[in-house]
Amino acid sequence: MATVPGIDVSYWDSGIDWPKVRATGQRFVFIKATEADNYSDPTFDDNWIGAKSAGILRGAYHFYRCNVDPKKQADRFIDYVKSTNDNGELPPVLDLETNDGAGKNKIIPNVKIWLDRVEAALGRKPIIYSGQFFLQDFLSEAGGGPPVWARDYPLWLAQYPNQYVPGMQPILPRGWFKWTLWQYSDKGDVNGINAKVDMDVFNGTLEELYKFAGAKMEPAAKTP
Repeated sequence: MATVPGIDVSYWDSGIDWPKVRATGQRFVFIKATEADNYSDPTFDDNWIGAKSAGILRGAYHFYRCNVDPKKQADRFIDYVKSTNDNGELPPVLDLETNDGAGKNKIIPNVKIWLDRVEAALGRKPIIYSGQFFLQDFLSEAGGGPPVWARDYPLWLAQYPNQYVPGMQPILPRGWFKWTLWQYSDKGDVNGINAKVDMDVFNGTLEELYKFAGAKMEPAAKTP
């Protein structure tokens, strides 16, 4: 089974040496941009520019708060990403981790509002990031599976095995049939980052990752 290694970062990983990260084999990164409707990650610009200069594919993510207006959250994210005049190569991400006291009857329609608003503004269908149990508890309908529309979105699943071994696969939530990305650890060590970092894999080859990103691969260097 082919996979491609990558990471995701935020303020807690500030001061990253991106050429060193690239030298470890990381080929993509998702970078925190915003949270709720009132927070923008102050390290986003440095990470966004630094990762690009090192030749790492980039996507931006928004940490969603279920008790905050989804339109305001979407607009905060859109404005912050657009302010860079560079939307990145990978699709934007909706990070779903906490229900903030809200029930699924509120979460499901509001999540769709955020997704639709961001897709309309940035021209890319977002990725849904979440854990197995959150999706089963808060993004599921009466039959136990997700809303039909949710299956149209790439799934980035957070699930941490006791020991990750290349070739492993995550356990999919009920009603989901494919994963695109897997965050398999939140305690990784990567040269160039002076903190524990989230470790991810893309489900496919490097060529498939670039196709997913809509980016052009650099030609391989010729051997003498």
